[in-house]
Amino acid sequence: MTSFSPFLRSLLLVFVFAAFLCYFFVDYPLIKALAPYRVAMRTALKVASLLIFPPLHLLIWGIAFIWARFSYAKERFILPFFEIFVAQAISVAFVRVLKVLIGRARPECFLAYDMTGFEFFSPNHHFHSLPSGHTMTAMTLATSLALLFPKFRILGFTLALLLSLSRVFLLDHFPSDLFATGILGILIAQVTHLVIRKITNYKYGEDLDHGNNSPIRNR
Repeated sequence: MTSFSPFLRSLLLVFVFAAFLCYFFVDYPLIKALAPYRVAMRTALKVASLLIFPPLHLLIWGIAFIWARFSYAKERFILPFFEIFVAQAISVAFVRVLKVLIGRARPECFLAYDMTGFEFFSPNHHFHSLPSGHTMTAMTLATSLALLFPKFRILGFTLALLLSLSRVFLLDHFPSDLFATGILGILIAQVTHLVIRKITNYKYGEDLDHGNNSPIRNR
């Protein structure tokens, strides 16, 4: 694969449409409707949110890469794990920078002070609604795994979207934040995949699916 797959292109278009639709018509009415139920669902939502906690995934995939790197039997997983880790690291960096640059007011600002909009270049946590770090982790991971295991791409993105919705129900982000972040996550993971594959000349999906020997051994 030398470009975006039809599936990912279609998903990007859906996310773009959903982001605009939510921003203009869904965000604020939905947040108002969800506000009374946040406390009742908080524990379950926190657990779901923890599953896509960015530092946790950096740790998991970093350890997975190191484990594969020093385990001869798992050598064929070195580059896939490395790709996932790099995509996660890049996504975390993008999130930290873009939150400050964009400065979108969080739902709590809207509920408490009827405050909406953007405060660009803001270090204030209350203006870091976009992008969502948890959603970025989920969507970047779903994209990386979809490129490695195409058969499970629908399941992966479904789980990523469901877990990301916990951020909306916790009133930490607007629905449009999730879809906009999803666009970034897909782009980051896809570009990372293409660059690493070009450098290594390694077709991840084919080697993993068919049990071929490690690309390192074949060099």
